[in-house]
Amino acid sequence: MTKQRCLYLDDLRLPQYDSSLKNCKFALAKTVSQAQQFFSENTYDLVSLDYDLGTPQTGYDFCLWLVHQPQAVDLKQIVLHTDSHYGRANMLSLLTWKLPSVPIVIEPHSIQM
Repeated sequence: MTKQRCLYLDDLRLPQYDSSLKNCKFALAKTVSQAQQFFSENTYDLVSLDYDLGTPQTGYDFCLWLVHQPQAVDLKQIVLHTDSHYGRANMLSLLTWKLPSVPIVIEPHSIQM
């Protein structure tokens, strides 16, 4: 079975290898700018996003950027793994409005490093 290419944005946690992330080969980004660079330079099947990143920029900022990237419509799935109810709601609202063809999954947070 071929592994999916997955981009994981989180400043503290590592991905859990279960549910929608079990078949992933990860690129791990800790900042929005790092995630933007990875996404611009590679093709991904899935992105998994945290909201609070320990910087002024959040997962929502990445989503604002992502919805303007032509290759985003080719994503097979977006996972929101944040603990922030506020952040999750805002990211979900933006993504379902701007990328309606991409399935979005809400998952519990990953194991802390």
